[in-house]
Amino acid sequence: MQAEQPKAGQKPGHGGRVLLAAGVGVLAAVVLLVLTRLLVSSASCRDAPGYGCLGVYVLWSETSVVLTFPLAWILLLALRIRTAWLVALLGTGLCWYLTYALPVLQQPFGGLQNLRFAVGAMAFALAAWAVRPRPQLWPRAATAVGLVLLMPINSFASTLVSRANQDSQLTASHVLLLGPQVPAGYELGNGGTEPNTLGTTFSYVVSPHFPGKGAVTMAQLNQQITVTVGPALPQFTPPTHCTALTDVFPPPEPACTAVIPGVWLSARAHYDQYFVRVGDYVAVVAAFVPQASTAALREVATTLKPRDPSYFAGG
Repeated sequence: MQAEQPKAGQKPGHGGRVLLAAGVGVLAAVVLLVLTRLLVSSASCRDAPGYGCLGVYVLWSETSVVLTFPLAWILLLALRIRTAWLVALLGTGLCWYLTYALPVLQQPFGGLQNLRFAVGAMAFALAAWAVRPRPQLWPRAATAVGLVLLMPINSFASTLVSRANQDSQLTASHVLLLGPQVPAGYELGNGGTEPNTLGTTFSYVVSPHFPGKGAVTMAQLNQQITVTVGPALPQFTPPTHCTALTDVFPPPEPACTAVIPGVWLSARAHYDQYFVRVGDYVAVVAAFVPQASTAALREVATTLKPRDPSYFAGG
């Protein structure tokens, strides 16, 4: 005996409505992509005042998700999905949430736009699954808890990815990674490399621990100690000339004084620089004084030694 086939115009079953809703999420993302391309290529965007087309694009990116709701509602109604308005509303909210809860997935998916396609499918499939007749409570409760946990999980994953990327960048730079014994109450941050005509340089800051967002005021920034490491150039001949990491010639820097073997100090008005030579590399350790601690500045300069890339990942 053959199974009964669904009649024409019959509403899809639960599995079918989940798949159809996922397709609606992808289609909504495609439509928004087309609208975005049309907006960016329009004359009104190119001639926009203020930040120009960039400002229009940023504003559009933040608000266009609202258009997902009416668009999805129409499509879901056409597909005879039950409680289409609720699926559209929940799916739109999940699209917004998942896009900002899962930025760590942008790289594997090839960028934000591709992530939005995947998020659209996921969000509307999840919405159609959750909005169904006589659902069990515990699966929906477990799903809600999982969604809430996405934020801290993504933050942890983003930190791991950032550290791995920094390690790869520092390893590939082939610069001698000189790091200090970090003074008590201080932390490393803003580590990175920069190629230039003189060779790749490596820099970071040693900053007092500021609660919250770190150093944001000018007074806080002036308490930071900057460290820049690069190849030693011929004009660096301390103590007569202590200019380092610059192609200025003749060297404008006056004579400097020896502190310990391989470390020299150039003290200007309100700005101290230590020059530390290790092999073929020189580190310039600098800070504004007296805003920055002279004791911490000296400790950083006199404890520099080669470190592994992971040493700089804590900031």
